[in-house]
Amino acid sequence: MKSSTQFKKILVPLDGSALSEWAIEPALLIGRRSHSEIVLVRAPSIDLNLVVAPNHSSDRAHAELHTYLNSLPLTYASPDIQLHAQIIEGDPASAIVDLALLEHFDLSVMSTHGYSGITRWMLGSVTEKVLRSAPCSMLIIRSLSPELN
Repeated sequence: MKSSTQFKKILVPLDGSALSEWAIEPALLIGRRSHSEIVLVRAPSIDLNLVVAPNHSSDRAHAELHTYLNSLPLTYASPDIQLHAQIIEGDPASAIVDLALLEHFDLSVMSTHGYSGITRWMLGSVTEKVLRSAPCSMLIIRSLSPELN
C-alpha cells in the first residue's frame, strides 16, 4: 500500500548559519513532490542592549536580516513550489511553535548540531525545544561536519 502523505505547508526555521540552511534542500525536495508552500523564517535573538539604547547598528542588523531572508526565495525558486520568507519576533523556539500552530504547517524541517549531554544542557537547543512542542511533523537534519558545530 502506497502512502499518500503530502505536506502542503512546510516551515523551515533559519538562524543565518550554514548549518540551518542545510534544512532548505530537504524541504524543497519534499515540497516539489507535493507542490507545497514553503516558508523560510528567522526569529532573531533579541540583544537587550539594542532594545535599551537602539542605534544605527541595530538598523543595519535589521536591514541585513531582511536582505538575507529576501535573497533565499530568489536563490531557491522553483515553479513547483511557493517559497517565501518572513521574520518572526520573540523567543525563537516559542515563536516557531506559535507560527506552526497559527498557520497550520504540516511539516517543519530544521537542522541541529547534534550536541548531547552537558553541552546540550548548557547551550540549550532551539530545535529540541521546537521538537518537544511542535504541532506538526518534524524532520531534523543533524550536522555531521565538525566545522559547522
